[in-house]
Amino acid sequence: MNNELFANINVDTITIKKVSLNKNGLGKSAYVDKEGSKFFTLDKSCKISSEIRPGNTDGKIKEGERFNLEVSVTPAEEEKAKQVDEKILKNLLENKVDFFGAAKAKAITSVDAIKPMYKYIVREGSDKQDGGKYPNTFRLKVDGWSDYCVDVHVVEKIKDGGEKVKYVKDCSWRDRIVGKDPAPLDSNTTFYVILGENEYGKHKVTDKLPVKDQAGNFVLDANGLKVWRYVGPQDVTWNSEAVVVWNIQKIYVTESVGPTLVAKQVYVKPAPKSTQNKTSIDSETLKEDDVLLALEGKVPQPNDQDVVIVPIEEVASVTKVESTAPSTKKRKISLSTSSVSNDF
Repeated sequence: MNNELFANINVDTITIKKVSLNKNGLGKSAYVDKEGSKFFTLDKSCKISSEIRPGNTDGKIKEGERFNLEVSVTPAEEEKAKQVDEKILKNLLENKVDFFGAAKAKAITSVDAIKPMYKYIVREGSDKQDGGKYPNTFRLKVDGWSDYCVDVHVVEKIKDGGEKVKYVKDCSWRDRIVGKDPAPLDSNTTFYVILGENEYGKHKVTDKLPVKDQAGNFVLDANGLKVWRYVGPQDVTWNSEAVVVWNIQKIYVTESVGPTLVAKQVYVKPAPKSTQNKTSIDSETLKEDDVLLALEGKVPQPNDQDVVIVPIEEVASVTKVESTAPSTKKRKISLSTSSVSNDF
């Protein structure tokens, strides 16, 4: 399935389905469909505006929790997002009884009555201390990684005027070990690292990386083989570049109302080389030895100086936060586009 640049989509191809109660009894949802390509990419590669983290500030991660990924957007994408918001607001007004209930719907006589509770697609950048502003962003949900979040670092900030606010600075993650932990499912967000381009101009990517200890040595299992982990949220760092495949999953209704954007695939670019627009992820999956070549320039040979033998059971790594309800369907490790999670 091909991806479509979000700035180029025809808003008329988006369909909002009938609203229904969520299975957990909390709130309502109206799922979103689209003719043609269901998945989008942003213009060129976007900037990561924050570490992946939870939406709450209580420092706790619930089973199946979804994490937030903030990515920068262009003016053209902001304009397209405004058009999508207008379509959603119109649908909310036309179906106000279904969305908000008969009692609340009586007070809703125009779109303006819905706007105070509506969460727009574009998140306005916060103020900087120097008087400037951080870039505007899209907030995407990341699914399937709550079991690998070790710790949430919550800090308190005193704003001008003395108001105290809490926010999540970052999170710590443990490695998702290949052969020990379950592979990401179809309903999960999958992550890849881009390791340059091949002779045909395709991205060379990997969804697995070798585990290293704090000294930078490769970790081996009891059989002397390298331990590998799945690329995950810890590899998505602030201000790095990424290509993100995502979709508008549904319209949610709780105390607020708005669209839920879901990241299906995240391709992280440690050292971006190309600025060419692409409407699909054209890439080549690297084998383990090729990953080592791309990372090290050669395949390291084990010796007493660069290898530490550590049982897999003792391997735990640290870095940053999110998740989803597990699916029973196994994920095919693929570099092409695939279906997205249907969880809120």
